[in-house]
Amino acid sequence: MDVRLNELRLAIHMMHDCEVDTVADVVQVRVPCRGGKAWEGLVHVFKITGSPKATRCYAWPEEVNNTTLIIMAVLHSKTISSAQRAVQSIMS
Repeated sequence: MDVRLNELRLAIHMMHDCEVDTVADVVQVRVPCRGGKAWEGLVHVFKITGSPKATRCYAWPEEVNNTTLIIMAVLHSKTISSAQRAVQSIMS
């Protein structure tokens, strides 16, 4: 399922109460999973303002089933310093 950039922006705004600026990057990420299929997909890196915690946020859609998806949005931090680490933080 495709997700529009505005949907990613809205999810970030709602989850982290910040303003979402431009897309700084789009990264192809592959994260191996324990005992299963690896997660693979595009992660959008957004510049954000108004958050006391971060100036960037990593966002991507996560398919739940054939008709439902959720948007994951993880703030950049010392321990989450890349798109791959953002995905890993959710998967672990």
